[in-house]
Amino acid sequence: MKARWEHPAAIPGHIPYYYLLLLLPLLRGVRYVRLPNGFPRWLRGTWFDEAVIASLLVLSAVAWSKRTYDVNEHRLRLCRGIFWQRTTRIPLRWVTTLTVERPLWLRLLRAARVSADTDGGNHRLADVRLTVWRRQAALFLPDSERGVYLRAKTWRMVLLSLLSSDSFGGVLLLTAAVRQSSVLLGESIRNTVMDNLEAAADAMAAIPRTAALLILVLAVGWLTGTVRHLLRHLPFALCRREDTLTVYMGTITKRIHCCAVGAVNYIDIRQTLAAHILRLYTVYINCTGYGKDKNTLAVVIPPCRRFREEWQLLFPHLRPCTVTLRPAKRAWLRYLRLPLLLLLLLPIAGQAAGWAFPVWRELAVYLSILAVLPCLWLGAVRMVAYHVTGVGYQEGQYSLCYAHRLTLHRVTVPAEKVAAVHIRRSLWQRRRGVCDLWVYSHHEFRRPHKVRHLKYDEVKQLLKEV
Repeated sequence: MKARWEHPAAIPGHIPYYYLLLLLPLLRGVRYVRLPNGFPRWLRGTWFDEAVIASLLVLSAVAWSKRTYDVNEHRLRLCRGIFWQRTTRIPLRWVTTLTVERPLWLRLLRAARVSADTDGGNHRLADVRLTVWRRQAALFLPDSERGVYLRAKTWRMVLLSLLSSDSFGGVLLLTAAVRQSSVLLGESIRNTVMDNLEAAADAMAAIPRTAALLILVLAVGWLTGTVRHLLRHLPFALCRREDTLTVYMGTITKRIHCCAVGAVNYIDIRQTLAAHILRLYTVYINCTGYGKDKNTLAVVIPPCRRFREEWQLLFPHLRPCTVTLRPAKRAWLRYLRLPLLLLLLLPIAGQAAGWAFPVWRELAVYLSILAVLPCLWLGAVRMVAYHVTGVGYQEGQYSLCYAHRLTLHRVTVPAEKVAAVHIRRSLWQRRRGVCDLWVYSHHEFRRPHKVRHLKYDEVKQLLKEV
């Protein structure tokens, strides 16, 4: 097959990201152009940076001209290199996830970004990443044969965004946006944002001003993260065609993820405490390449109360089995040990901080009281985890129920996807006859599924039966 070149929009992509910082003097100096003799003075200060950018663009164009690819029904081949030619061949049967992204700026240029991942690649970067013409992106997608098609309702995606939003990540995103706006448009943007936050904090008279600012920043960050997740995943639809699961998502950046069903390592039913109270279930999959971007959730079934019908349509060969092994009766204290310890130490820490810094005494005491709420939430999660934790095995599949941080997991792992099983016992656990079961499955990250405080004899019996 004839080799093809990438879309010309790929040329800037060969420039390392940190060199793009040299564009800041160019953007910052635009507002001085209208001043008398402003352009010559600005040019004298930035000519070296712009010469470096021009030389990098030339080298990037040369690298683009030496980078070609071709694809057929059997394999994908990529050739690249200016002085040393390198060729990468990937059989398509080894590709676990193939992603086609179309950001707004690429759609305007009639281009798309294609990424291919395999189990043997880097856990952070895609094995192959190409920027191609829109009509050529269709070569990478599966044919248009009919299959099972499911479309998620908007309210389910809103719930997913609300439950998955991260306040800290939203704060970082908002801070970066305000900082870049102040660089390009002046300090008035940042001053306006800070004035509005301070005015809102002053309106909360019953709360110390610093604590009110902290609460407002976290709330705005949570809302920012919610909007970001919503724009990234809405609208959301799936299509199961034979052995391929295709996921469509995105508003501003449209994405298509094609996952090989046989490459799915495990299926994870997740619940937060709020979702557990509302009896809402969200189903995720672990397939190399899907959800690799930290801002993309590897979800296949958005929050709902009845997911088994959709599960059977998408994964008829996998069924959650009954949990037979439960934690020991006296293990509830081990689950609540950390939140109880925090509840004991937080008032002491607040009083000690108030004694060491008398000026901040009121704020320190208030923050120590406010920190009790997350501890109570953690204690509630741990108590629910004690009642739902367990292990089951049936018809070549494991069911692992456990809690990781503030999220409840129910994982279904095929036996052939299990890489190793470890039994861990501390001195205290040996005396009590309990143990922790660590199950390592095939996936990009070496993070085991940890089921804690099970009866040792029952675990040994289960592993003998397997």
